[in-house]
Amino acid sequence: MTQPETNSQQQQQALEIVTDQNKADKQQKTPQQLQNEKRILRYRIFTFVVTFCSYAAAHCIRTSWSQIKPQIKSDKQYGLDTKFLGYMDMTFLLSYGIGLATLGRLGDRLNLRFFTGFGMFGTSIVLMTLGAIQINHALTGDAQKAVFIILWILNGLCESTGMPGFVSAMGNWFSKNSRGAIMGFWIGTTNTGDIMGYILGGVMTYSMNLYWGYVPIVSGFMLGVMGIILLLFLRPYPEKLGLFIDEEGIANADQELIQRRRLNSSFMIEAENKTVEALDDYEQKIKKDVEEQRNAKPVTFLNAWLIPNVALYALIFSVVKSTIYSLLFWLPTYLSDKNLKGLNVYITCVFDAGIFLGGFIVGKLSDRIGKRSVVMVPSLFVATMMILTVILLDSSAFGANFVLFFIIGAFLGGPYNVIQSAIMIDLAKQKGLAKNTRALATVTGLIDGCGAIISAIMQVIIPFIGTTHIFYLLFGLACSSFLFLIPLLVKDTKSLLRRRQRKIDFMSSQIQLNGKKQILNDPSVPTLQNLNEKKESTDPLSTENKA
Repeated sequence: MTQPETNSQQQQQALEIVTDQNKADKQQKTPQQLQNEKRILRYRIFTFVVTFCSYAAAHCIRTSWSQIKPQIKSDKQYGLDTKFLGYMDMTFLLSYGIGLATLGRLGDRLNLRFFTGFGMFGTSIVLMTLGAIQINHALTGDAQKAVFIILWILNGLCESTGMPGFVSAMGNWFSKNSRGAIMGFWIGTTNTGDIMGYILGGVMTYSMNLYWGYVPIVSGFMLGVMGIILLLFLRPYPEKLGLFIDEEGIANADQELIQRRRLNSSFMIEAENKTVEALDDYEQKIKKDVEEQRNAKPVTFLNAWLIPNVALYALIFSVVKSTIYSLLFWLPTYLSDKNLKGLNVYITCVFDAGIFLGGFIVGKLSDRIGKRSVVMVPSLFVATMMILTVILLDSSAFGANFVLFFIIGAFLGGPYNVIQSAIMIDLAKQKGLAKNTRALATVTGLIDGCGAIISAIMQVIIPFIGTTHIFYLLFGLACSSFLFLIPLLVKDTKSLLRRRQRKIDFMSSQIQLNGKKQILNDPSVPTLQNLNEKKESTDPLSTENKA
């Protein structure tokens, strides 16, 4: 046997062993892989729980404040009327939006554990300070109003570290394949916190008859506890723990690559040098990808606007968030004006429950379909029609408002939660960003910040038009939200139709191919050879020649 033939056989054997080894790896995982998967599962659960509870505590602060607004207005000692409360909401959302657009970029540059932990702890100090001022009657008049405005500015800036930091941490631990459903469920933290806030404010002010100043103290203390837990225990970066999670959900560790290379080294010695070099190059490429993700530089603020669809979703989210926050901040007051003061807690809670349910369902459906706008546009259209129904009915009945606001919450909150969570991560981790994938906090802050700024403007407008006309404003906002999405809907629909046509063409080709195979294998169908043999047997000239 010649030398080239020997080398060729060795190379073929090596490739067969590699193929068998890869099949065995898929069927039977190594102890190192099993250990890594257990570690990843533990960190995923802990990250989900701690970020969920932390942001729920942050939202508890906001809705508990909305719940005690009627009591604040009735407290003549302080003279905080509806317009001043609107200014406070505007101040909070404006500073919150500016913080998201500016401080959000720090989440890509600083450790997320300190970024979110100090932000939540700072918010708790601000809230407890405001409550202590009210309980002790430390300030009155214009001095009190000035201090409240300053504290609310600080509150907005501190809270702005939460959403970009938490979404970035979740995006680091969960892959794109499950992101829509997981983040659709995770973003229910806002609704959980809202319900907690409504219940906390209602119980402390209506049931326990406590001063409204105790509400921000209790909610601030809860958030302070979560801030300490974040500072001590949150681990937002899998790669710093020796774990690597790609966008397809495959979890590995750097040590696995080295271990696999060592296991294959016994037969690689016998293989062709080119095969060894190819596998070494592949191993180095994987290590390089891991190292590049670990050391990737964050995207700049201006470049974030150039990411495809970021500007469009920022506009859509601004409109949807303005609608949601207008309801969150003023729905209790609107219901009190409708003589539903004692029942407004139930309606506001079911509104948030609808947002939570809608976010999970829309996220799950968008994951299955693959195009999120196809689910979001019909959902926003139904929400718009329900808001129009509220305007036309103008009912004071508990049952009608209970059902209507649940439906509005589900169909309006679904797209809101999906944009706020899964879409932000999808935009920041597009393939077009190449090496610059650490853009989660920047993109999240940019989109959420735009929404907060537009929401702040709405909070100034609402006190002037009055809560009785608020739904005319909300109807216009809801209409514009799904109209902005129509161009993207057309594009995604065409893409789905092309994908469906390709699938039909492939299936048709497979059916034709299988049909031809069946014809060729059917003994009852005469072949060319059989026809020739039959012709020869019946041809007399052929018989004579043979004779």
